[in-house]
Amino acid sequence: MLSDGIGCIGFSWAASPACTELETIVLDWLGKAIGLPDSFLALKPGSRGGGVIQTSASECVLVTMLAARA
Repeated sequence: MLSDGIGCIGFSWAASPACTELETIVLDWLGKAIGLPDSFLALKPGSRGGGVIQTSASECVLVTMLAARA
C-alpha cells in the first residue's frame, strides 16, 4: 500500500531505488514477524534471501507456477 501511495513504478532498482529498497525492508520485516531464519532475509550479511511483492493475486499465482516449473 505504501508503494502505491507514493505512486512509484518499482520494477527495477534503476527505475525507482526508493521503492525497491522499501520493498526489501518490508519483506525483511515480514520475514522476522513470521519467524523465518536469517538465511531468508535480504539484509543480513552473507544472506541470499529476499523476495518480491506482487501487485495482484493473479500475478502471485503466475509467479508461483513459473517457480514450480523451474
